[in-house]
Amino acid sequence: CLEAKPCAIPPAEAIANAGMLDLIVEAMENHPRAVEVQSKACYAVGAAVYERPRIANLFVEKGGLDCLLKVLCFHGGQNSDVRANACNTLRRLIAGNESVRLRAVGADAVKRVLITMEADLDCRSLQLEGTRVLVGLTDGEKHASLVHLDGLEIIQAAMDRHADEKFQLEVGSSLVLVTGGRRRSGRHRANKSVLAKQESEGKKGEEAPEKPPPSERTVEEAERAALELLEMLSKEEKDKAEEARRKEAKKKAKQRKKQQEDAKPKEEEKGVRESKGD
Repeated sequence: CLEAKPCAIPPAEAIANAGMLDLIVEAMENHPRAVEVQSKACYAVGAAVYERPRIANLFVEKGGLDCLLKVLCFHGGQNSDVRANACNTLRRLIAGNESVRLRAVGADAVKRVLITMEADLDCRSLQLEGTRVLVGLTDGEKHASLVHLDGLEIIQAAMDRHADEKFQLEVGSSLVLVTGGRRRSGRHRANKSVLAKQESEGKKGEEAPEKPPPSERTVEEAERAALELLEMLSKEEKDKAEEARRKEAKKKAKQRKKQQEDAKPKEEEKGVRESKGD
């Protein structure tokens, strides 16, 4: 049974040192469709692994990468925020960690991200986080070709759907990075508003924009999210134990009732025999 630890915030790498990674991965594996579990797990991992290759590698070794990619498959459009969070966590997991990035690429992470983006183009946060992680997964000219023409069209479709300037600039910049600065088929069109904005700010058209930095998430927030997850799982375990106890009590009551019902005809028969004997 998982037990909550309502103690003070542990040290910086407590998530790995105290075995919390094992519990987080176990929770992700056992509750693939539980929105709250996956959300808290992604948040905890995302804050813990960024620029901490040791923790990132541990998470992957324990099966965390597979769990993370499954989140993109299990949660439908009504839970797009969960998938956006998974994309954010994946981006943090591969940041500055080439071995993990290559493992993610080998596990079809690019394809899975594009599929989940296409499934809900209306979710702004999903499109933002999706394009951000695609930039990380396809880093460099060598890997830009991992996003095929259909993938570029999904990103362009997201830009067509969300017209606000901030979205256009960031996703448009990500689109430039994902294409690796190379010209594609005529079916893929450059976004004129993005190019115009870049020129107005003194940027040269051939220069690739800077990669979007991850939003700030502290280790303390990771540990807090992990503890909240453990508390939630602990409550679930207690609820399950209580439900099992109720079922067992109900089962025993039913057995006693049946025994009483079975004994009643025998007592009546015995009474009849005794009256005849008299």
